[in-house]
Amino acid sequence: MRWIRLFARALPALFCVTACGHDGLAPSPATAPFSAAGAAHPDTLHVVPLHDFTFAETFIGKSGGSAGLIGDPTRALFGVAPAGGDLKCRDGNKGCGFIYELKPQTGTSPYKEIPLYTFHGKDGLDGAEPSATLVVGERGTGVLYGTTVFGGQYGKGTVFRLTPTQTPYKYKERVIYSFGASKDDGQYPYSSVTEIHRVLYGTTSAGGAYNKGIVFGINVTGSPEIKLHDFGGSVDGATPYAGLINVGGTLYGTTSAGGTNPSCGTVFSISTSGSEMVVHDFTGKPSDGCNPLGSGVIAINGVLYGTTSSGGKHNVCDCGTIYSVSASGSERVLHSFSGGGSPEASLVDYNGVLYGSTFYGGKLPSGKCSLNPNGCGVVFSFDPSGSPPYAVQFTFSGPRSGGGANPAAPLLASGGNFYGTSSHGGAHGHGEAFELTP
Repeated sequence: MRWIRLFARALPALFCVTACGHDGLAPSPATAPFSAAGAAHPDTLHVVPLHDFTFAETFIGKSGGSAGLIGDPTRALFGVAPAGGDLKCRDGNKGCGFIYELKPQTGTSPYKEIPLYTFHGKDGLDGAEPSATLVVGERGTGVLYGTTVFGGQYGKGTVFRLTPTQTPYKYKERVIYSFGASKDDGQYPYSSVTEIHRVLYGTTSAGGAYNKGIVFGINVTGSPEIKLHDFGGSVDGATPYAGLINVGGTLYGTTSAGGTNPSCGTVFSISTSGSEMVVHDFTGKPSDGCNPLGSGVIAINGVLYGTTSSGGKHNVCDCGTIYSVSASGSERVLHSFSGGGSPEASLVDYNGVLYGSTFYGGKLPSGKCSLNPNGCGVVFSFDPSGSPPYAVQFTFSGPRSGGGANPAAPLLASGGNFYGTSSHGGAHGHGEAFELTP
């Protein structure tokens, strides 16, 4: 399945943190709004590198993928690395990945990375290659939930739970479900999970009755999986990479392909009992977006907002869109990207303004991004009441001073700043954790 993800990126071009009372996982401090002027001018945000990922260190691997940061930046940030860790693990590419904490420091290094758990893959009946943002458990005890794309008892991925121990910076991990137990089970989950009343809901990118992915529910105690829906491809979509959101008890998500149109993907809704409905079929150029890869939807006042990695209204660029869609299926293209684009991460709502990132694109005073001729990506804002509504807030340049390159993870907004990860660039070329400040 790795080739699907890599191929998708080659196409032309918030997670809310609930209170838990454990180190760094308390609610974020109150946020202060940006000024209207700050949202209207390009490159108004400034980067502060927090940590450079490198294979040279024993427990440090490549970050990025679709995994963002969670937590309270004044206490601790938590994230996952899809590679690195146990380099003897056979299920991953240069290691099976690990969970890390970024702890604020004084002095020249703003944050210190502390490995919390290292995955060991199928040989250890463990997961491998975590690629989705962690989720904090509902009960507020410091428990974290996540998924791995590979590993587990059958090598098709896992859902896992991390429980803090009495020893500082040590977590106990338990695989609560291994995918692939049957030929109709889901396989290769790239998405985060969403907890509703002690049940974790999510998607897999493959497997199921038609090998197009499924929607699943799993009790947090690890009871048998509840398969809510098998994606069929031609009508209801296929290959979901993004997670689900809960809007009044109904789950919403996206598929990266499939649908009744030229395999551009869908927005769908599904009840916790398994009643699924296509909310919108993407049609692609010249009037619509196409292929929402890792980008799910967020809900604001009953309207869903998201991005697609391709499509749009620009004839010269198949670079993606920002869109809105009502629960009844009325969709609007709010912005078509040009000169790069290809957003892969979900949007963040910050004081009524949408923020997100693109994997490619961006114009630098010094010329093009040294790491990619298509650009290193940008952080953008979209203010429906702004003039113009779309603005570039930061342009990635690749090296350490520029926040890395090619962000693919959702941003975390906290205290008037944004926090995230890039998948390439930085001091060692393997991505960077960064802070963006006004």
